[in-house]
Amino acid sequence: MTAFASVPPAALVFDLDGTILDTETVEYDSVRLVWDEFGHHYPISRFVDVIGTTDSPPWIAELELLLGEPVDAVRIGRRRHEFKRSLLAELRPRPGVVELIEAAFARGIPLAIASNAPLDWVQRRLADAGLLRRFAALLAVDVSSAPKPDPAAYREACAALGAEPAFSVAFEDSNTGVSAAVASGCFTIACPGPLTEAHDLSGADRVVSSLVDIDIDQLAVWLGERRS
Repeated sequence: MTAFASVPPAALVFDLDGTILDTETVEYDSVRLVWDEFGHHYPISRFVDVIGTTDSPPWIAELELLLGEPVDAVRIGRRRHEFKRSLLAELRPRPGVVELIEAAFARGIPLAIASNAPLDWVQRRLADAGLLRRFAALLAVDVSSAPKPDPAAYREACAALGAEPAFSVAFEDSNTGVSAAVASGCFTIACPGPLTEAHDLSGADRVVSSLVDIDIDQLAVWLGERRS
C-alpha cells in the first residue's frame, strides 16, 4: 500500500446559493406561491435547468402565456418579493456548513466565497447567517472577472487569499459551479441540494450528500490522496 501525507487545505472556497444556504429553493418557492394564487402549478424543472447560472426563468411571461392574457408584472413582482422575504427570514445554513466554516476559521485556514450572485446579495445573506466576518474574500459576479462556469471566481478567490488552487478546496452544489471549480484546479466537493440532485456532478473530486461528516482532517486526507 502506498503511503501518503495528509495536506491541510491552504484555503476553503464556498459557493453561496445552494451550498451554504438553500436560497435556490427559496427562489423557486417564491415564484411557485405566486403561480398558486393564479391557480396554476409552476414546474420545478424551470428552475433546475438554470441553477448555478446567471440566467432567470421568464416566469411572468410563462404565466401570461398560460393565462392567455397580460398580468400586472409590477404587482406580482412585488408579491413574489413578499414571499421571498418571508422565506429568507426562516432560512438557515445547510447541515454541517457552519461547523466546517468555524473549524477552518479556528485553525487559521482562510475562507472565500465564489458566487454568481451580486456582491450585495452575498453580503446580506452571509450577514443574516452570522457568517460574513468569517470570509476574507467575496468573489461575487460583479467582482470577479467572469461568471461561472468560467473558473475566474475560484482562481481569483484563491489569489486573494494567497493560496494555490491545487491545495485549496471548493464546495459546490450545481453542475455549472462544479465545472468552474474543477477548471480552476481546486479540489472540488459537490454537495447537491434539493433542486440540484439531478445535476451531473460526476466531475467533482468527491460527491457527498451532506457536509455534516466532513471535517478539516478529512479534507487533508483527500488532498494528500490527490497528490500521491
